[in-house]
Amino acid sequence: METACADWASALSAERVLVDASGPETPPGAALLIGGACATRLPAAAYLPRSTSTHATGREPNHRNLMIQYGIDQTLRTEQEAAAWLNG
Repeated sequence: METACADWASALSAERVLVDASGPETPPGAALLIGGACATRLPAAAYLPRSTSTHATGREPNHRNLMIQYGIDQTLRTEQEAAAWLNG
């Protein structure tokens, strides 16, 4: 519990939140951190280096979790994009 609280405090005191959203399933903590970033107006991005497809017809092809899809400011596809965004 103490470690989780420390991680949460660290993430929300950061200037930006970047989560690894590569699949096949995105970790639930990623959605939690993005939700916290949205609630506190921190910029948030998802690092998605490879395409992952949803299995639902009509959904966007690279996001499994709607909180991630609608909560992030940007999807980053390469390490260079991620580094540039973090150095923003």
